[in-house]
Parts: sequence; structure tokens; C-alpha cells
Amino acid sequence: MKSKMALVLVLLALLGTALFLYFSHETPSPVVTTPTPSTNLVAPPPHAIAQTRTNGLSAKRDATQKKISKLKISTPVASIVGLDPQNATYNGRVKALHQLTRRLSEDDCKALQMFLAGGMSGKNTLKPLEFDGVKNDVLGILLKQEKIPDGLSQQVVDMYHDTGNDATWRDYCLQYMVPCYDVPASTDTNAATLRQDIEKSFWDAVTEKNKTTAGTSLICLETLSKTHPDIDRAKVAATAYSLATDETCGEATRITALGTCAVMGKTEILATAKALAQTGDTIPLRMAAIAAVGDLGTTSDAELLRALSADSEKRISFCSRAALDRLNKRFPVQAL
Repeated sequence: MKSKMALVLVLLALLGTALFLYFSHETPSPVVTTPTPSTNLVAPPPHAIAQTRTNGLSAKRDATQKKISKLKISTPVASIVGLDPQNATYNGRVKALHQLTRRLSEDDCKALQMFLAGGMSGKNTLKPLEFDGVKNDVLGILLKQEKIPDGLSQQVVDMYHDTGNDATWRDYCLQYMVPCYDVPASTDTNAATLRQDIEKSFWDAVTEKNKTTAGTSLICLETLSKTHPDIDRAKVAATAYSLATDETCGEATRITALGTCAVMGKTEILATAKALAQTGDTIPLRMAAIAAVGDLGTTSDAELLRALSADSEKRISFCSRAALDRLNKRFPVQAL
């Protein structure tokens, strides 16, 4: 009985509190006030953030499409940028891409540049990877023009730094910075400054060791350092070694770093490569290490490669035989 009575009292208390809150909070008249910062703000739910981002991209697409519609563009370009609904599919746009030449009109180039920057995905007609693929081809065509559009190189750098772009497209932009390094700068950008921006972008990306952009940047730096003395090749090799020996580094980046060490003749990586060849966490990592041993090893490493050639994992055995063949070619006089 006492427990029932206590329950009744609790319910009455809750009811009284609810009624008090209801009648003591009348709806106020709307007034305009200046909001003050709060330290207790609650973050909106993920779906709300996603919806806001979607609305923002949609508005960006619409604005870009409106600007492009005012230009005098060719039929293929109209298809590529999504102004031709009948050819807005991936296959339709690829077909249109094949019709482009190295002598596009100024308006066609402007439209394609706007397409790259405007976030137009064809409104559900293209999947993200398809969209990135189309943009990749568009950028390649623009860089092959007899007269490269002003500001294109700087645009590539800006698109990489725009975190609103997806990781795949930003990775593509990094790769395109290599040809952009030698492209004449736009009228409003000093060539030396542009090159500094590109090189800094590469070095910054290399520090993101758990993203694919680190490996991509390492390859780009190695490529440019072969023909551009202003890019420190010794620093590139040291960075590759550091990433290859870093156990906290992402697998993709570590694999690329091992390959870069092999290409650059960084023999200091041999000890790490031989260890990873036998005990690497994954097959791809072991294969990259085995390849490095084949490219950098000496006659004393032939025994290891022979043993790995008999591995029950076919990918390991095949890779080891190929590495041993390369070792034999580098030391043809000695029987390995």
C-alpha cells in the first residue's frame, strides 16, 4: 500500500510540474534579436548536415549551369556539362568527349572549366566515380589544348585544396599538378609562385600518410625531381624511406614508398624490405617488399627470393620469381 501511495504522489508531482511549465511559458511575440554565442550548442544530426551539403551542391550546380547556358558552346560540350538531357548519361558524355579536339573555342574551354569547378554531377545521372572519370578526361583535354586556358593550372591547385571535393578527384588533381608544373601560368599568377604552390601542395599531402594522396604526391615529387633541380631529390628519397619504414603509415602509402625507394636506388630500405617480404601484414605489402629486394638486393639476397619462390601463396611465389629474374640480370656473371 505504501509503495502504491508513493507512486501516486510521484505522478501527481510530475503532472503538477508539467502544468506549471505549460502555463508559465506563453508563446512570445516574435522579435528580432542578435544571437549570442553559446558554449552549449548541440551539433545537428548527420542526416541534417548531409541534407545541407546536398542543398549547397545543388545550388552550386544550378548556378554553374545558368552561367554555362549563356555561353556559345558546341553540342559535345553541352552533353558533357549536362545541358543535353538526352546525352547526360555516362556513356553519352564519354561519346561526346571523344568528339573534342585540341582546338576548342574559348567558350567551350570556359564551359568545361566551370564544369570542373561547379560540382555538376548530372543530377543523379552519374555515379561519383563516373563523374570523377568524366572530369578526369575533361581536364586532360584542356591541358592538351594548343592554347591552354588561362588560370587552368591554378584551378587544378585550388580544386585539390577544396575539401568539398571527394578524395578521388583531389587525388586526380594532385596527379595533374605534374604537367601543370610546366604549363605557362595564368595572366594573374606568377609562374614561380604557381610552382611554389604546387610543390608545397605535394609536400603537405605527403604528411597525410594514412591517405592515398601521400603516395600519389610521393610519385609526383619523384617524377618532377628527375628533371627539375629545384625539387630536392635527396629529400624525396629520404621521405620515401621514412614512409616505408613507418609502421603507422597506411598500407597503400607504404607500398608506394617501397616502390619509390626501389626506383630511386635507396638501398638503405633493404633491411626493412627483406623483413616485410617474409612477415608483412598483407599480401600486397609483401609483394611490394619482394619487388624492392629484387631491384635493390645483392647476390646474398638470392637465397631469400628462392625460398619465397616456393611459397604456397601463388602471388608471393610469382612475385619472388620475377624479383629473382631481375636480380640475375643485374648480376649476370655470378650464378645466383
